Amino acid sequence: MFGFIEVVSWGKRMNKTNMFFFITEALCFILIGIILGHLYINSNLNNSMSSYFNYASIPLSEQNIIKVCSDTSLPTTIYCFKNQIATFYKYKITDDNLHLTLDELKKNGGDCLNWARLYTKLATEKGYHSKIVTIDINNLGNHAVAIISNNQSYCLADELNIRCFEVKV
Repeated sequence: MFGFIEVVSWGKRMNKTNMFFFITEALCFILIGIILGHLYINSNLNNSMSSYFNYASIPLSEQNIIKVCSDTSLPTTIYCFKNQIATFYKYKITDDNLHLTLDELKKNGGDCLNWARLYTKLATEKGYHSKIVTIDINNLGNHAVAIISNNQSYCLADELNIRCFEVKV
């Protein structure tokens, strides 16, 4: 296989079996190095971005969500809200007259109106303009979404679906 290359290891000539094991070991060490390097880089990246995108733990309070998603642009903030909410999101149809707390949403889940209320509450506390819009979807009933804005952009928050747009002046 490698007849034109003479590999000498520990003072003796390698045969094909020894060559195979030597190459296999070398490839394994290279692969382990790549994996460890990848893990190291990702752990540093995740640590540096954890203030914006903390996927690992369920937030303890609305203030915790706001703190994790602080000092960012509107789109980044709303996507951060979504990532925080995604850690405990469950869809469950509820009575629209009930205003669920964060703990109730974490425990039982909620429907589109409950999630829109949470987005507007978080956004208002961050100083953004927000509004809940309900739309009639043919025979299916009403659907609620949150619209959140500032002078530069606005976002539509539909449960875990986010769309943001720049304001064109």
